[in-house]
Amino acid sequence: MMKKTTSALAVAALLGTGAATAATFQVNDNTSFGVSANIGYSYVDGTNADGSSNTRLADNSSDLRFSGEAVSDSGLTSTLYIELDKFGTTDGDVQQDINTDQMYIGVGGGFGTVELGTDIGTYGVIDGLKDIDIWSGVTGFANDDDNNIRYTLPEMNGLTVQLGANAYDDGSEQGDGTSVNGSIVYDLGNVSLSAAYDNRGGLDTGDDALYGFGVATSLGGANIHATYEEDTADEVTLMSLTSTYSVDSWYFYGVAQSVEGDNEAALQNVVTAAGDDSVTQLNFGVGYSIMDNVTVYAEATRQGQDNDEGDQNSLSVFVSF
Repeated sequence: MMKKTTSALAVAALLGTGAATAATFQVNDNTSFGVSANIGYSYVDGTNADGSSNTRLADNSSDLRFSGEAVSDSGLTSTLYIELDKFGTTDGDVQQDINTDQMYIGVGGGFGTVELGTDIGTYGVIDGLKDIDIWSGVTGFANDDDNNIRYTLPEMNGLTVQLGANAYDDGSEQGDGTSVNGSIVYDLGNVSLSAAYDNRGGLDTGDDALYGFGVATSLGGANIHATYEEDTADEVTLMSLTSTYSVDSWYFYGVAQSVEGDNEAALQNVVTAAGDDSVTQLNFGVGYSIMDNVTVYAEATRQGQDNDEGDQNSLSVFVSF
């Protein structure tokens, strides 16, 4: 349920360039099919646990995506989405098997939308407010697991509500049972408020809940996001402030986050090399769109750990079709 964020195309999606742009094929009057591809490389200079540095050229979430949509005469719409990655675009990243990063099917209509598959948890309305890194970001929480079902109610005057459940069985490393979760986003125009909750029922965390609150607004052309999150299992609190700003072909972004534990041992459940009961994490960078489908980024991340462990600087390039 805890993750270190590494969303390779989050900023590219915000920038509107560099993200994979699907080629859409009209199969017939009611059915369409799309395919897109993205290849990303990152040159990374990182810090090891003993304070020494390491450099490498690595794949950065190169993927292949397929999507489909069909509209019936009754007004129902069916969808599918498959995202494959772990291709290994450098020798050191070669994988034995291609990974299914995300896959789901859905049916929508006047009642809302029901989706079933992987990586479609409801907590993204909070984590997505700060998950904008290109290579390595600040600590984050998620409930995007393998067995998700999500129901999105029809939007009502700016209010969006999602209800979900994640199923686990005896073969799962996380536990046995069903975790019930949900989120609310209320768009007031110039301000958007969000909240998410997961009871984590049946998990090895002891059914201790995960929840978060967020606010998003804009000021002087800059997008500003703030979040507050609580992991009651690990007894850890996250508080973040994020800003993004774009002008012409340039994109600037930054995140500052406080990670606090009830004690040092609690904090080390999510920040392994923390030398205290709190740390401050920073992630900031700049992107430049060379052309519509080619974007480069320079990024720095500081984790606030002993010996600067986990600190990373990166240069990245993405080409998408």
